[in-house]
Amino acid sequence: MTLDVIVVINNLEKEIESIYNKIEDELKNIKYNIIFIDNNSDDKSLEILKNLQKKNDLVIKIVSFSKKFDKDACFYAGITHSSHPLVCLYDLENEESTSQIIKMYDYISKHKEYDQVCLQSNINNSNSKLKLFNKVYKLNYDSSISYTRIMNRYVVNAIIEFTKYKPFSLYTFSEIGFNTYYLKIDNKINNSINYKKLIEYSNNKNNIFNIFSLILILLTIIYLILVTLNILKINNNVLLLFILLTNIFNIYLHILFNRQKEKTFYIIKERIGFEENVL
Repeated sequence: MTLDVIVVINNLEKEIESIYNKIEDELKNIKYNIIFIDNNSDDKSLEILKNLQKKNDLVIKIVSFSKKFDKDACFYAGITHSSHPLVCLYDLENEESTSQIIKMYDYISKHKEYDQVCLQSNINNSNSKLKLFNKVYKLNYDSSISYTRIMNRYVVNAIIEFTKYKPFSLYTFSEIGFNTYYLKIDNKINNSINYKKLIEYSNNKNNIFNIFSLILILLTIIYLILVTLNILKINNNVLLLFILLTNIFNIYLHILFNRQKEKTFYIIKERIGFEENVL
């Protein structure tokens, strides 16, 4: 089966050719494309990518952003530009070697019962903040799981459909399910955790809002009772100000917890190797 390998590049002018040569050597026995996502590099990365693409126009494709976006947006752009039966997300920010790509490819090719194969570290690098966050928001985000993975078109299509409702991130894979095989590695996985984006996946955030809202209402009622009983000696202006501020804060919480999710997006400056070069 043919494979799309998605690689995110940002200011890697001295490493691009080495990255390409390693992938080419590792995947020499299978059909593949490499989709390089240039995340608005300000060095010669894009120029080097274009030169490589001219020499290997049947293999290399380039998506160049107009500004720098986060890693989630970069990989999502690669996913939406992929076309082959299998898609590989290859995370250069971690220490996984390119040899893992062919291992994942061989496994998913031989085990049709799995929809994706991803790398998972044997080293437990979870932190207390993440554990508390998972408990409060009823999530199960695992920081030992890598972005690096190979998935079939069922997973790709599900991601594209899912992002109509929630932003794309590493946690998306937990949300959409599918049969996943975890290929264990000894390297530590270094995933940056976007807690704000993770909240979007929580079914518990509205409950948290309701608790905060209820507390504010109860405090207001208690405050009014105390004023009525003359236990608190205040003037009417202070009372009105307190009620006003309480309601403003309540409205703010409502907006914060129930706002429409921010769709994962990116802005493309150039597309090279595809049917259209410039959007």
